[in-house]
Amino acid sequence: MKLIHAPVSPGLRFGHASEALRETPAEIQRAQENRGRIIESALALEKRLGTLLASYFFPTATDRREIFTSLVLNSDWCSFASKRKLLKNLVNQHDWLTGEDKNDFDCLLRDIMSYRNAFTHGTLACAEGRVLLSFFEGGPQERELNDAFLEEIERKLCAAHDGIFALSAKANAHTVP
Repeated sequence: MKLIHAPVSPGLRFGHASEALRETPAEIQRAQENRGRIIESALALEKRLGTLLASYFFPTATDRREIFTSLVLNSDWCSFASKRKLLKNLVNQHDWLTGEDKNDFDCLLRDIMSYRNAFTHGTLACAEGRVLLSFFEGGPQERELNDAFLEEIERKLCAAHDGIFALSAKANAHTVP
């Protein structure tokens, strides 16, 4: 398969023109690859969440499940946040999670949405040997893409995927691995 060559990261900027020469291409490439992986993992999580919801509402009627998925869950007005709210209502109604686990999982999904939005709409910048992500969430924000922050994101993405699988089992819904 061909790897396309098209403009990417119009928001990638450097502190000074000469600083671009000091930054290693590998560091910049890793930041862009991590950006893509975070966005892709969040998209996969949203799709698995949609599969759980569709299977819950249409456990045996696969034709209706497909219609519901294409017309409702995949529509532009059924956002990740909307799917999260639907799931939260089902979790509450069926006690699939209780106590702090319920709140923790909802916060985890909210964090994933936040990361996805920050990496999708934010700007990567190289300054003083650091890679920074600038984004807007309640106000202008800036985070350094250091190992600790990336490990936090990785841990939360894995926990969210595991949580969706666990909830799918409780709901007798089957998500794609």
